[in-house]
Amino acid sequence: MSTRRGVGSTRRRRTTVETNVTRAGLAAALLTAALTAPASAATIVDQSTLLPSNGGSSGGAGAGYAGSRNDLLIQLLQTFTVGLDGTFAGVEVQLAAASVRGPNFDLIVEIVTLDATLQPETVLGSDRTTPADITATGAGRSQLVSFDIGGFEVSAGDMLGLLLRPDGGSRGSYVSPFWVAGVTPNYADGALLSSINGGAFSSSSDDIGFRTLVTTPVPLPASAWLLLAGLGGIGLLRRHA
Repeated sequence: MSTRRGVGSTRRRRTTVETNVTRAGLAAALLTAALTAPASAATIVDQSTLLPSNGGSSGGAGAGYAGSRNDLLIQLLQTFTVGLDGTFAGVEVQLAAASVRGPNFDLIVEIVTLDATLQPETVLGSDRTTPADITATGAGRSQLVSFDIGGFEVSAGDMLGLLLRPDGGSRGSYVSPFWVAGVTPNYADGALLSSINGGAFSSSSDDIGFRTLVTTPVPLPASAWLLLAGLGGIGLLRRHA
């Protein structure tokens, strides 16, 4: 009888050990899955100062146009402050067709770093649009134009610039084909500056109607549940040890 009892006891211990090993392997697998599960990413609006779809104003004297007007070559620089950590994913600008168009040239839009005096420094990304892409016309009307600029990392608190400049045109052209919508009241985390005939950028009135997009990582909810399950399995093993 004692021999049978000993054999049974050994089998029970062996079964318990095997069960614990199985549970330990399962817990380890759950923990590994939780810790290595990829995070999803969400692209969301970061900074935004948009007009109603049928709104728009001049952006101040000589600053509503990006290109050439009369005897002026005009560039616009809207500074903005990044609000989210992540990957810059694009920018949208409210534009309209000028009522009287001059020579057709592309409008280049760039995201740039700024020096201590808020002058453009390094181009992080650029895109362009043509007059043919702008269909909004008439007084006070504008459309939201998307620019595929992104792929670089940004951090909350970074101050960057949204630069609009003509690719072509010349002094003496009557008017730019692009009208840039202005926003009042002003955007609180940046300012609009303009450059005339290649000079330094200086303060202008109003702000450009724009919004920026940032892609930020979002942990998958399943990862959290797997991690909790793994921790629970370890706790169960310790109680049975």
